[in-house]
Amino acid sequence: MQPRSKKRKQRAVVDTNVVVAGISGFREQYSPGRIASADLLHRWAVEENFLWLKDDAFRLCAEAGGADFLFTLNPRDFPQSRLKAKVIQPGHILDHRRR
Repeated sequence: MQPRSKKRKQRAVVDTNVVVAGISGFREQYSPGRIASADLLHRWAVEENFLWLKDDAFRLCAEAGGADFLFTLNPRDFPQSRLKAKVIQPGHILDHRRR
């Protein structure tokens, strides 16, 4: 019997501002759709749908880690022309999911 091939998890860098905004969504009982950053963190915690890459130098981390995505609330801080990773806001993840 051959071992199952594991599907590669997408790799992502999550900017600190997304984490802070997401955590604020858990002060009260979690309510899906209320805070996009909280939705992103909740989906990651429940589904483990991407491998989270974090570092102080987010752009360098994204490049060195081969990230597919860089989640941020400040996309102007990460010009798409300088990154291979797709720069997106947490609420836009559904538009960019791989099938």
